[in-house]
Amino acid sequence: MTDECRSHVIGSDDRRHGDLPLRQETVQSPSGSLNSWNSPNSPNSPNSLNSRLARLGLWVGVSSAAALLCFAYRYLDDLTRQRPGTLFARAIEEGTGVYAATALLPLIIMLARRCRLDRGMRPGRIAIHVLAVAVFSATHTSMNWGLRAALFPAFGHGRYDYGLMPIRYLMEAAVDVIIYGLTVSFVYLFDHYKQSRDQEVRTAQLETRLAEARLQALTVQLKPHFLFNTLNMISEMVYESPAAADQMIARLSEMLRLTLRESGSQVVPLARELDVLQLYFEIMRGRFQERLTVKLGVGQAAREALVPPLILQTIVENSIRHGVDPLTGEVRISIECEVMGDRLLLEVQDYGPGMAGSHLVSESGGIGLSNTVRRLEQLYGEAQQFSMETSSSGGLLVRIELPYVTADARTPRMSGDDKDPHPDSRRRAPGAAEDQEVSRAGA
Repeated sequence: MTDECRSHVIGSDDRRHGDLPLRQETVQSPSGSLNSWNSPNSPNSPNSLNSRLARLGLWVGVSSAAALLCFAYRYLDDLTRQRPGTLFARAIEEGTGVYAATALLPLIIMLARRCRLDRGMRPGRIAIHVLAVAVFSATHTSMNWGLRAALFPAFGHGRYDYGLMPIRYLMEAAVDVIIYGLTVSFVYLFDHYKQSRDQEVRTAQLETRLAEARLQALTVQLKPHFLFNTLNMISEMVYESPAAADQMIARLSEMLRLTLRESGSQVVPLARELDVLQLYFEIMRGRFQERLTVKLGVGQAAREALVPPLILQTIVENSIRHGVDPLTGEVRISIECEVMGDRLLLEVQDYGPGMAGSHLVSESGGIGLSNTVRRLEQLYGEAQQFSMETSSSGGLLVRIELPYVTADARTPRMSGDDKDPHPDSRRRAPGAAEDQEVSRAGA
């Protein structure tokens, strides 16, 4: 074959045309030999054999349908012209013509893909296809003559007369050119569709991986931010109250154990998030003593919802840092979690200065709640809503609205499977809808 007709395969054509090459992988057994049977793409694998049988069945079915339609057209034409007795002749003629062409079509498809005309109408490739049309037509006509010459006597209909063969070859050439052109055109249309679909799949996979990488980066960025803030607070308490600092370290250890356990998850049950949040409150009580008051209202349905990890802790941390009453030094926080239809509503309210000073953006460049907002956008897109406003009581109200999604039967429940090693822990037990207040609790 000439240089104009280099070997190509669908999906991995010339790189100069912008096609992405498909990655080919070889499955090997532990001993290093090719494991051709277990590989799903192996020619000997059950999946490959079933796929080939399905394609063969489809091929035979389409050919039979085409033969039946051609036979019906020719035979009904004979009946309209009052030519009886042509049933057998038309059935053999149309059947052999269609099935002989079908047997040659795989060769046309292979040549169409090896010498692609859709990559440029080069003279060499055009000449090859012109020659291929002539060979296909001559072969098809010869097969028709041979099959009919054998089948007519075999069924007792005498010798078959195909007429003058030189003229017959010219007559059949017109139909064969149409068959060849339609086949090549269909191959190129199908290949173009498959390449476009594969490109869309690859693009979607890349976008998914990029979104996952961004979420992972945001999560990794958020955890050290929380840890450093807590350690700085503990360092301030070491000399003022060693016992309280020791208790805060114990609670921090338990909290880190829970958060690191979900390090690979982008969503966790709200019940687990509340467990982490309760430990964070116990850490904060070591600093604020009885000046910290928390009101918590959570419905049972809300506890089963899936939320991003540390979604509430980040908001509460900002409220504690910036929601201190300047006169009394007290920190009051109210948390409400409820399900409304197919939506999950999370509200955190403090009673500090409200929107004054735009305290929701941390001084370190926006790692605090701005990180949380970006995570919500990455996970839910336009399906989430984040808002903050000054409440009627003068404090700040942060509201998050998410789609209400729960873990299905395939996901194990993650709450209540660990015991708190600290007997004085104030973690809440799962239960029905509750509205509880933890007020002025000493360390």
